[in-house]
Amino acid sequence: LKWQLGYDVNWELNAGERIANGEKEILDAALYGSAEFKPGTNFSLKPGLRYAYNSRFEAPLISSLALRWEMDSNWVFRASYGRGFRAPSLKELYFLFVDENHNILGNEELRAETSNNYQIAWQYQHLGQWNWSLDVRFFFNDLQNEIRLVSVIEPDDNEPRGLYRNENIARSQNTGFNLSSRLEYAQWSAEAGAAFIGLKNN
Repeated sequence: LKWQLGYDVNWELNAGERIANGEKEILDAALYGSAEFKPGTNFSLKPGLRYAYNSRFEAPLISSLALRWEMDSNWVFRASYGRGFRAPSLKELYFLFVDENHNILGNEELRAETSNNYQIAWQYQHLGQWNWSLDVRFFFNDLQNEIRLVSVIEPDDNEPRGLYRNENIARSQNTGFNLSSRLEYAQWSAEAGAAFIGLKNN
């Protein structure tokens, strides 16, 4: 059994004419812990927890779990789940950027992003005079309240810059797979890969 504990603190202060009311600050602090448990030589589990505090947004308890299984000397299977949380930055909340080419407004009503992220992967490796490996990965991410810069007023002759503002997208999802292969012989190596990604948002 191996374990790890830690903390991180991030304090952000922005001041200037382009910040609403001249000055804003935000504090983000967290305690986290993870452990790696190996009930056998070819199988391991790694759970994790993160407790966070944000001075402007309520942060959930963030959990994760990863497993690794060496099926035999050639095949390895991996799977993982992770919960995500991201509070809006001061720039997204309060930054006002207006000049000849830009008309961008922050949004004080933004909500924090949360997500659930899944991944599974298989890896095959053959070692010999020729070394060959194949890696296949599938993923799915479900994101709530994603923050995007969206057009509020489309550019036209009266307002060529348009008007853009940060907004929450109710729900965004993306899924896909990555396939990669590598061949090695002596000092030569070759790699090939492909990826497919699908996106959907409301």
